[in-house]
Amino acid sequence: MRRLLSGAEAWESDTPIDLIIHTKAPGKWKLIDMETGQEYIGSPEMTQYGHWIRVKDKHVVAEMDIVRPKHGTEYTTDEVW
Repeated sequence: MRRLLSGAEAWESDTPIDLIIHTKAPGKWKLIDMETGQEYIGSPEMTQYGHWIRVKDKHVVAEMDIVRPKHGTEYTTDEVW
């Protein structure tokens, strides 16, 4: 069992399990590791984390132009997180 930040426990397999998301808009997806608190946002390009970018690497998301503000609005990349 794995202890989560909330104090709850998550079942753990003996072997790795692939979780797959099929999407045309990877930037709308956010992955949160509930054990460590690490967050990732979907990426159209491969990174060292597959098609995910760590949120603490926000500058990469901004450089890749993955998430854009709605037309007629202005906000910074930080507001997306």
